Amino acid sequence: MYEQVLVPTDGSKIAEQAIPYARMLQQKLGSRVELVRVIEEPHPEPSNPSYASYLQHMTTSLQSETAIYLQELAESLRAEGLAVSWSVKLGNPATVIGDMADSQPSTLIAMCSHGRSGQSRWWLGSTTDKVIHASASPVLVVRTQSPHLRSIGASGFQSCIAPLDGSVRAEQVLPHIVAWARAFSLKVRLIRVIPELDSHTLELLPEASNDDRVSRAKDYLDSVRGRLLEQGIRDVAVTVERGHPANYLADLAHNSPDSLMIMGTQGLGSSGVYRWTMGSVSQRVAGNSPAPVLVVRTQEADPAG
Repeated sequence: MYEQVLVPTDGSKIAEQAIPYARMLQQKLGSRVELVRVIEEPHPEPSNPSYASYLQHMTTSLQSETAIYLQELAESLRAEGLAVSWSVKLGNPATVIGDMADSQPSTLIAMCSHGRSGQSRWWLGSTTDKVIHASASPVLVVRTQSPHLRSIGASGFQSCIAPLDGSVRAEQVLPHIVAWARAFSLKVRLIRVIPELDSHTLELLPEASNDDRVSRAKDYLDSVRGRLLEQGIRDVAVTVERGHPANYLADLAHNSPDSLMIMGTQGLGSSGVYRWTMGSVSQRVAGNSPAPVLVVRTQEADPAG
């Protein structure tokens, strides 16, 4: 499913922590791996040509240093059996990374949620968050210093967790679930978190209290489970919980270090009363999970389709 894994790096050892996951995908799926560093171009005041010349010199030097770093890193990875290429780009990091990913079919971006090297910073809510919004490609967000990295070489993931809200849009993550489950023989856990209704909502819509939301949610997840079983995924469980989706899923991710959570950027439930926005949920989960989170940028369903 992923023909290419694009690994952005800022030149730090921290940012390199996404590489083991790229290696896993190449071993299991035969994905090409490309390392990239994007150097942000300076924009000096045109009234100061000497300073502009200095900045250009510094940028050129940084490009040369980065090329040496990436070449050496690529050679060390090739010695370990990883087929990898590399490139140095100029521009806005999020824009360039997004454009590179979207220009190649079936690309997955694997990047750390936090890395530092000098003045360069990578963290969810900044570059990583911008990449998620700038690219249509899925992003594997790797939390730096993750305890999961210690076991990645031996067992990788044991299962994947897929939050669904009952919408067609949220189901756009299903092909990714199938791909990971098949490649890594993962157990799949489908989960729906039903938000509790506050007293104000119940006052406005008293009929909502009689709505058997838990039963309907389980029926929905059972139908999705059936589709996955038909595609050869053998171990699929369903769970329905009540609570605050962001809080529950963030806690679940934190307590499931051997699981890969796969979630969309936005979803809409079957009723506007129960709407919850996956954008903020996925951001919170990816920023707190000790294990990687695969964030899939979902699109509005085509009404004509």
